[in-house]
Amino acid sequence: MNYKYKIKVNQIPVLLGLDKYNSKDETIDQIILKSTPKKTFLKNNPTKKQKYYVNRTPTIENIINKFYKYHKEEVKEINKNLNKSLELENIIITGSIYSITLNKENDKAILLIKQRKNRIFDNIPIGDEVINQTLMKLFNCNKLLYLQTYKETFDILETDFNEKYYNKKIIEPLINIFKNI
Repeated sequence: MNYKYKIKVNQIPVLLGLDKYNSKDETIDQIILKSTPKKTFLKNNPTKKQKYYVNRTPTIENIINKFYKYHKEEVKEINKNLNKSLELENIIITGSIYSITLNKENDKAILLIKQRKNRIFDNIPIGDEVINQTLMKLFNCNKLLYLQTYKETFDILETDFNEKYYNKKIIEPLINIFKNI
């Protein structure tokens, strides 16, 4: 039987060897195990109670509202909490984002939020750029606004979709990894 392997966008840098904290082999094992069809025992699984943490970190909703307030003249609309998937040969790539913004000219851009613990980066890290390119392909956007927050400050870096980079550095290696499994 030929399975489709379901890959989350944030697993792609690990699979490409760009994440020094996670193992490529362990990630492949997780993907294989989760992609194997399972029979469910219970029809109605009880949902776990969610834990709410009270801290000083701003919520995603507050960050989006601050962004919108600051860029009110430029941003026309914000669509929130979107999910998509893309099927290629033997893999399915899935991703979710907080929002897509529309400016006055109806140009779309993904708003990606990174809450930093130590500092705001001057450039987008390579692992995050891989995620950014994949999200832009999934959501059919040519621009991504990379919003970083640290304490009470935030900074926005813009990145454009690069088809050649996406195909050569992301998709071809991913397909090759799962071709012989």
